[in-house]
Amino acid sequence: MDEQVDQVSSPAVSHSFARLVAHTRDVYCRSVAETTKVEILLNGQKPPHSSQPNKWATNHFISLQWTSSGAFLLSANADNILRTFAFPTDNLMSKSCGFLRPMAAHPFPQNMYAIAACSWTEDHATAVVSVADIPLQLIDFYPDGSTKIVGSFVMWRLPGEDLLKAYSLAWDSDRNYLIAGLKSCVAIADPADPQAKPTYIRTCPMRKARGYSPSVVHGLVHALSSCPTERNVFAIGTTGRGLALADRRQRDLATAVKVVDDPLNWGITGNGITSINWDSHGQYLLVSERHSDGIQLWDLRYQGRCLAYLQG
Repeated sequence: MDEQVDQVSSPAVSHSFARLVAHTRDVYCRSVAETTKVEILLNGQKPPHSSQPNKWATNHFISLQWTSSGAFLLSANADNILRTFAFPTDNLMSKSCGFLRPMAAHPFPQNMYAIAACSWTEDHATAVVSVADIPLQLIDFYPDGSTKIVGSFVMWRLPGEDLLKAYSLAWDSDRNYLIAGLKSCVAIADPADPQAKPTYIRTCPMRKARGYSPSVVHGLVHALSSCPTERNVFAIGTTGRGLALADRRQRDLATAVKVVDDPLNWGITGNGITSINWDSHGQYLLVSERHSDGIQLWDLRYQGRCLAYLQG
């Protein structure tokens, strides 16, 4: 799973000013081996074993998400461990900054491609996780530090293709359907009915099909984001710098562009889309790319173009 910029503002708390409430200090800015040692001191017990072969590789956060209840944070780290952090409500009224320690952690044998938080209660955290060569895992994380695999989804296949990998995961705005970003394709499934056949939306025709063109939205679907105001619409971003809107009911792309084809030529740099986030009104998209020094502001719904390029 590539590094990406996720929307991490808590859905449970809103302030007119920003204040640091809690942080993890430098625990996850060390090597994998040093992170393990610090977590032993913090929790009084050995954390899950990391499958990262290089124990002296730098550990860091790859992805960070809030659960829908706003009670927990889920983080995917470079040491192939998925951690949960409880929201520090006790620190909201305190003037001091608290320490954010992991509540529970679950190791994986290989790199995590994608995670999708799906908790609706404040009792525990739940997430769907995509890891290479195994089914999608549905995992519960409990306050006592334990974890439990409560379900799995068999990897989806397309006719004539090998085992598929989900490079990105997202829920629809009503959190009834799971959306998985595949290679030049998106799969939409109903977790309540595992036997039901997923709906597929191709972002471009198969290479041998008539009408194939490398200029269409091709590549791995590394970014997904559901529109907050229309339940059937979601945005797609690919490693080929393709950006599109899809409609679940129509089973097709509504709009598709390539970042490099933007007529205003903002001087946008990048090498593949890694993150997409809607604004609260469901009109604009904030898009980030690998090897980029800025954030793109797009209006795909009405104007189909980039409105601004915010460089840092």
